[in-house]
Amino acid sequence: MPDFHTERLEYRGLAFAGQGVKLLIGMKSKAKGRNRGRPQGFSTEQALDAAVRVFGEKGFEGTSLSDLEKAMGVTRPSIYSTFGNKGELYCKALDRHDRVSGDHFTESLAAGTAREAVERLLRAAVALFTDRANPCLSFFTQRPLSGQDASEETRRYFAEKRAGMELALRSRLERAIEVGELPGSASAEDLARYYLVVIQGLALQAQHGATGGELLGVVDAALQSWPAETRRA
Repeated sequence: MPDFHTERLEYRGLAFAGQGVKLLIGMKSKAKGRNRGRPQGFSTEQALDAAVRVFGEKGFEGTSLSDLEKAMGVTRPSIYSTFGNKGELYCKALDRHDRVSGDHFTESLAAGTAREAVERLLRAAVALFTDRANPCLSFFTQRPLSGQDASEETRRYFAEKRAGMELALRSRLERAIEVGELPGSASAEDLARYYLVVIQGLALQAQHGATGGELLGVVDAALQSWPAETRRA
């Protein structure tokens, strides 16, 4: 007869003995509580930073889950359990990116005059877009999200992000009209949209290899269209 070995298995506090039999039903997995697919020492922030770099370089639709797995150093199940689906991860990456670049936006708008605020904003954009260590261009050149990976909620979130930038700039320009920095005939809405289009154009030009000097030339040209300041008696 074969030499059967005896195993002792614990199940709900009771000990069972069986010859050559493994009792699997009802057993608690030793891996329970461990995050599957996460390497030891996993850092959520570092993984998210990696996602920012991939999305910033390739855009939403150009980024595959395989790209994210490789860059973040985790498996697909771990991405889903930690960050959600691809669309949810994109939103989190966009938020994390905004916490860095958004500071430049806020600081620029706090300048003494509206013209100075816009100039700072455009020059900060050039510095950001030409920083090869911080790929982010696709966040600015990304077209409206589409495809199966982008849920309606993700599309709406992305659109609201862009609308929020326009609203903040428009509010700053409206204050400039109120205090006479800009003529009453100026349209804060049109100016805000115009300079955000310039920013998107700068990002697109940088994506195609334009240098910082070339982009600053575009900034100077864009500022020449600034409406004449109202002169009060």
